[in-house]
Amino acid sequence: HGDGPVRRFPQINATTMPAAAEKHLGPFRLLRILGRGSMGVVHLAFDLKQQRPVALKTLALGDGLAAAERDEARSRFLAEAATAQRLAHLDIVNVFGAGEQAGVAWLAMEVLGGCELGRYTAPSRLLPEALVLEVVARVARALHHAHARGVVHRDIKPGNVMVDLPRRTVKLTDFGIAALADLSRTRTGVVLGTPVYMAPEQLAGAEADARSDQYSLGVMLFHLLTGR
Repeated sequence: HGDGPVRRFPQINATTMPAAAEKHLGPFRLLRILGRGSMGVVHLAFDLKQQRPVALKTLALGDGLAAAERDEARSRFLAEAATAQRLAHLDIVNVFGAGEQAGVAWLAMEVLGGCELGRYTAPSRLLPEALVLEVVARVARALHHAHARGVVHRDIKPGNVMVDLPRRTVKLTDFGIAALADLSRTRTGVVLGTPVYMAPEQLAGAEADARSDQYSLGVMLFHLLTGR
């Protein structure tokens, strides 16, 4: 979920951190930062209610928005995250829940192994063509599942796809966070995320739909095949 490899953490339990070092957000004990991106920080956390490790992505809720717009951002983010929880697809990350506390939105997801697909966009690290097509086809099927249920991702890019190549796993991530970033961008004129993958209508501030995701998927495929 961050900017580099993410390992599995089967050994995490409620007593991993000493009491003096504890930090909390809602029902979660924050253990350490897994990564930082343009749209937030990802923590390895422990869910004290469910007694399980989670990847907790946080984002300042409606940063730069007026109070009414911040309320709208909160409502849209929570609605999108609730919908993401209902997505059930092998290649979509499991979303356990979402909420907001003290102006910080959070999204709790399963902890993933492997690394971001962006690792394989550098010209010296390109994957074999057949493997690229397999991975992107799986992302396309995951998007079809989401679109059929009225969910638009809005931020398809290699950094939002986690792959564990030895285990042949592919996970599309960040539905709820992408929705909040989209609202913030259209309200403030600041583009969050990676503009080079975005459809022209998104850059122009128009509402994204399934076709916008398809455009971004095509750009991602081109990048994975060519390194540019």
